[in-house]
Amino acid sequence: MRTAAVKRVLKSRADGTFVSCKVPHFLSSSGVKLRGITSRLEKLNSSGSVSPNATQKRTAWKGKGGGRKRGSAVDRQLQKIINGEGTPPARLFVLTRRTLEALSMHAMKPVLCQVVVADERLRIGTAVDVVCVRGDSLILVELKCGYEGVRDTVHKRAGRPQRMGGPLARAWDTNSNRHLAQMALTHHLFVSNAARVAALKAAGVERTDACLLYINDTESSMYELPTWWATRGGALAKYVASC
Repeated sequence: MRTAAVKRVLKSRADGTFVSCKVPHFLSSSGVKLRGITSRLEKLNSSGSVSPNATQKRTAWKGKGGGRKRGSAVDRQLQKIINGEGTPPARLFVLTRRTLEALSMHAMKPVLCQVVVADERLRIGTAVDVVCVRGDSLILVELKCGYEGVRDTVHKRAGRPQRMGGPLARAWDTNSNRHLAQMALTHHLFVSNAARVAALKAAGVERTDACLLYINDTESSMYELPTWWATRGGALAKYVASC
């Protein structure tokens, strides 16, 4: 596989751009404003909850939105390192270093970060956190920081385990399943661009897979996107577009 050719395809065949402003949003390649998927996917969640893990290590990113700020900070460092955007960070966050180590451990070579994928007809868009190559496969990585101890815990309401809604009614409501829903939709949007898939094939890519990568200060865990979830990407796209 020609990694440099894959990177050129990812850049030239991106479905749009991310606009960072007071109200951040995505724009399609033709300038159509797109709606993000994260908050709309939350409508699939139950009203249940999980008890915090008492042993979970506190982080320096405290206060309202601390987790989101932590993830954004790691994303920015990865963009500088992998995309070559701006001055390389003089000091890596622990989570940035853990991410790069985890990718290497799984024989995944990062090619590009924050690749925009979208469906202009449905007016929805998002970005792939990291796109990697492994053998003759392309791997779309959704990066999540934290969630140790509560990733696979089922949300409960009045003591009763809860399931998700819409096209995911068979799935238990867990943090990992919520994140798999996001990954399934992102993967669907990526592979739905036939011109991009064809150009990647010409560069040596035979298939496109996806995974969740959980990172914390001491360890990493990877969840490959199961077939059951991948086949629900199209239904999730229609669901999110209707919200």
